[in-house]
Amino acid sequence: DTLPLSNNRCLVPADGQQKEESVILCYGTYNVLDRVGDGLMNITNSSVIIECNGTIITSDDTGIIINTNPKNDRLTNITVKHCSFEDVNISMQFINTSEIYIINNSINKWAEGSALLFRDVNNIYLINNSISNRTKAIVISDSDGNSNPITGLNNKNITITGNLFLNITNNAMLLAGDNFTVYNNTIVSYTSSSITTPAI
Repeated sequence: DTLPLSNNRCLVPADGQQKEESVILCYGTYNVLDRVGDGLMNITNSSVIIECNGTIITSDDTGIIINTNPKNDRLTNITVKHCSFEDVNISMQFINTSEIYIINNSINKWAEGSALLFRDVNNIYLINNSISNRTKAIVISDSDGNSNPITGLNNKNITITGNLFLNITNNAMLLAGDNFTVYNNTIVSYTSSSITTPAI
């Protein structure tokens, strides 16, 4: 996919942004707050790539940074890659979305929320990400946010590979759904469960 922006024409992260097409975020560190709790950057269209260009996004341990919640519609083909998040509650939340590619991102520093949260999703690829110093790393839950293996069956075809989980105090992976492929991940120093899932 061809991105519409080059390194000298990039987007500075800010609260309330609506992403309808692919973007490159500007280089640097940006402290931005999700003041309403509905997502700093909301993806509102299918076939969107968010490419970070040495971008580090910090926050105040509240809110959501990247969010999809199309309500009655369904988004497809969403990619987020090469981003770094620090002191962020939920780095990415995907609801009612298919074909999600989360590649080479870094999520660090203590926060209570789930680093990556998914509900009613299918065909997810989580590849070569690093998640450290979190309560929960990856949570794939049912429509009500519970890790129920029955009501979570809308989540299907999920691949998690090549990821690093470091100092996770609750769950590195809390998975509800069907047809998981989980391999070649590294989990170091966790306090509670490393993987909780109905079926892998």
